[in-house]
Amino acid sequence: MDTQDTQDIYIKPFEIEFTSELRRLGLKKYEVAEHLNMTMPTLQTRILNPGKLKLDEIDGLRELKFNFETI
Repeated sequence: MDTQDTQDIYIKPFEIEFTSELRRLGLKKYEVAEHLNMTMPTLQTRILNPGKLKLDEIDGLRELKFNFETI
């Protein structure tokens, strides 16, 4: 297994936390994307790279009652 394969398999802490919050809140990713006025591919990019989240997107997640430790 090369380095690229290892990176593809690794699940980032924010992704785990986001998924946990979706379950806790009973939401689907598409519902979150709609609330944040973004496409599903954009939401997935933000999940994989939370440093790219904009302040209004973080506020939108808070409106949905998301609680994050990793942002």
